[in-house]
Amino acid sequence: MKLYTVGTGSLGNCYLLKRDNNKIIALDCGCKWRDVLIGCNFRPIDIELALVTHSHNDHARYVGDFTGNGIDLVSFENSFPKKIYKKGDSAVVPFEVPHDVKNYGYMIRVDGRTIVYMTDFGYCKYTFRSWNVDTWIIACNYLEAPNADEANYAHVVMGHSSLDTVKDILAVNKSDSMKNVILCHTSSSADTELMVSEIQKVVGDGVNVTVARKKEVIDL
Repeated sequence: MKLYTVGTGSLGNCYLLKRDNNKIIALDCGCKWRDVLIGCNFRPIDIELALVTHSHNDHARYVGDFTGNGIDLVSFENSFPKKIYKKGDSAVVPFEVPHDVKNYGYMIRVDGRTIVYMTDFGYCKYTFRSWNVDTWIIACNYLEAPNADEANYAHVVMGHSSLDTVKDILAVNKSDSMKNVILCHTSSSADTELMVSEIQKVVGDGVNVTVARKKEVIDL
């Protein structure tokens, strides 16, 4: 299984989870369709499902391109309170995470793997240790919050995860099953090397910790 990053960050988020059978699960729809086509080798028919976390443009601007090409959608509008969504041999469990709009993370079970994708959250009230999650695709937006008197303070602190928040989530959910931690939606000014180093200390040397970068492929 591989993860291809179409785009990440405030300009647009979309990640393609590529299965060994060449089928694809898209995570968010915030990137231009032509870039998605490049990521799926111009075979949109291979995209069997798209999961959308919330309504902000950098995650949902191009939803119409996906639905217009016949791709099934699980989104903030239709996923909750439905407890599980099944598509073929894939199962998706949505869960709410706090943001300044309705926002969901997703636990995905496919090909014997359990993957958690969550982004644009202030914190997470759920734990997943008993679910044997092997891969985390998780937003790590900033190292330290802006000053309280700055205009974007509430938006950043209430709706985006700090390094310390991500470390706490991974520490609580650490298990022998954990194999990959992919940091996404990092701020352009963030010290990603420090983020990786600090998270590696939490999860241990046996876990692959890396940063999602545009047009790069990560083996899972």
